[in-house]
Parts: sequence; C-alpha cells; structure tokens
Amino acid sequence: MSAERPGPSRRRLLAWTLTALAAGTLVTVLLVLPAEYAVDPTGFGRLTGLTRMGASREVAVTPPDGAGAVAIEAARPWRSDTLTIRLETGGQEGSDTERKVWMVPGQAFVYAWSADGEVYSDFHGETLPSPRIKVMTYRTADPLKGEPAKGMSGSFTAPMEGFHGWYFRNLEGRPVTVTVRLAGFYDLRPYPPPGVTPQGH
Repeated sequence: MSAERPGPSRRRLLAWTLTALAAGTLVTVLLVLPAEYAVDPTGFGRLTGLTRMGASREVAVTPPDGAGAVAIEAARPWRSDTLTIRLETGGQEGSDTERKVWMVPGQAFVYAWSADGEVYSDFHGETLPSPRIKVMTYRTADPLKGEPAKGMSGSFTAPMEGFHGWYFRNLEGRPVTVTVRLAGFYDLRPYPPPGVTPQGH
C-alpha cells in the first residue's frame, strides 16, 4: 500500500495565487483597458494601436436647416383616447360626422382609425371663426378612387391653432362603426364650438 502524496504547501498555493493575480492585472492594464476603454496608463496601447479600438465612435451632428424643432417640451400632459363613432346607413340622416381635437402649433399625436365598413374620410384642421375660419386639408381617402376605405394610421403635428381631426361619411347600406385611437398632446373640446357651423364639408 503506497503512501499518499502530500498536497501543495500553503506557500506554494500562495505563490500560484499571487502569480495569477499579477498576470490578470498585467493583461487588464496592457490589453483590456486600452482596447475597451481607451485607457492607456503604460503607453503600450498606443504603441500597439489598441487605444484606437477603445476610442469613442460617437460623432456629434446637428439637425439640417429647415428640419424644425426635434425635441419640444409639452406644456400639457400626454394623454390617450379612443373615440367610437356610429354612422347610420349611408344616405340617411346621421350618415356622416366630424370628430376633432384642439391643438396649438407644435403639439402632436399618433393615430389609428378603423371602420367595420367602407367610409370616405377627410383629415383636416380649422381655426376658430374670428376673424375668418381657415381650413387646411391634410389627407383624404375616397374608396371610389381605390383609396383606403377601412382604416389608416400615422402621426400628426399641428401647423396651426385650432381643431384637427376627421370627417367620416358612411358609404355602406348599413350602419358602420368607426374607432379612432389617439395618443399625444391635445385637448378634447366641444366640436363644433357653440354657434359655429363645421367648415370641413
């Protein structure tokens, strides 16, 4: 029966540990810091080109002229709403309607509307009537011309102060429901304002 070999002495284990720590520190200082963080305390990274690997790749750019404001602080809190609109049978009273929100220049929202039947849509804005109502059309969609009939989505930034939204007209021989989802910066105000006739159509 052979005698068991004695394990490494504590002194030898300590020597191995210190050697490993020294080697790790050397690798970190000479290779990792210059290559990853462009930190070169010894100058070895500059000589070997490692500091170029760790240099920042960020390039500061500015918006092109005419691009307008990129970041705008909002005076009103962000909100989201779902508007459900029932349009009666096409050709009958109540077969068309308008839904709008109040916005000032620079306010914006994202939107998506969908209908369970074909509708004509006109996305536009209008000012208050004093001194004279101004109407601006953003997009129309006429199914009779092969344009989208049952839904649309996108983003919008108000170019003027006023009401902005949609006119919908039912083209079906049955009632149609339109659902409009909005999220952004706007106010829900009564539309049309008291004493004002809608100008979109």
